[in-house]
Amino acid sequence: MATMNGERFDKNIRQYIKLTDTVIENINFGKPSFQFYNLFKNNPELTEQTNKIINDNMEELINDLRPTLKQT
Repeated sequence: MATMNGERFDKNIRQYIKLTDTVIENINFGKPSFQFYNLFKNNPELTEQTNKIINDNMEELINDLRPTLKQT
C-alpha cells in the first residue's frame, strides 16, 4: 500500500503535483505501464520506442527501484 501527499501547482499552463510525503508498505506494483509524451521533441519514433523499452522492462525497473522506494 502506498500513501502519497502532494501539492498541486501550475507551470507553463499545465498542472503538476509535487509529492511532499510518501509512505510505501508491502510494495506490489502489479504490472504498471507508463506513457511519456514528447521525450524527444522532433522524433516521435524515438519517444515511442523509449516507451516500449520502459514498459517491456517494467519488472526489472521496479526491482531496481524497490530498495530506494522502501527507504523513502
